[in-house]
Amino acid sequence: MIENVLHMARHDTYITNIVKCRPPHNAAPTPIQAHTCQPYLMKQIALIQPKIIVTLGATAYHYLTGDDTEIGKVRGTIHKQNNYTIIPTYHPSYLLRNPSAKKEVFDDLLKVKELMAK
Repeated sequence: MIENVLHMARHDTYITNIVKCRPPHNAAPTPIQAHTCQPYLMKQIALIQPKIIVTLGATAYHYLTGDDTEIGKVRGTIHKQNNYTIIPTYHPSYLLRNPSAKKEVFDDLLKVKELMAK
């Protein structure tokens, strides 16, 4: 989708995670794990200075913004925070389980593309 919708090469994007190591059994990070790694994430953001951050899934959105709203209610919305814009969307693993949601993510990425053009 990065290449097909945004017309960007994968190497022109930066992908990171809330936690810096995989939680046991591929579980969602616990609050302790997420908060322990948060300074590293915030340093990455400060160094890279992204214009737009696309959060993939509820975990990324919740821990980056502090907002506990369900991902289905906030996906595709635009949030200004610090010096960047956050656009939450569904996690790729969700799309594997719910292929019909790909259309919504496609629409979300069109918003990203529009913001990138500004």
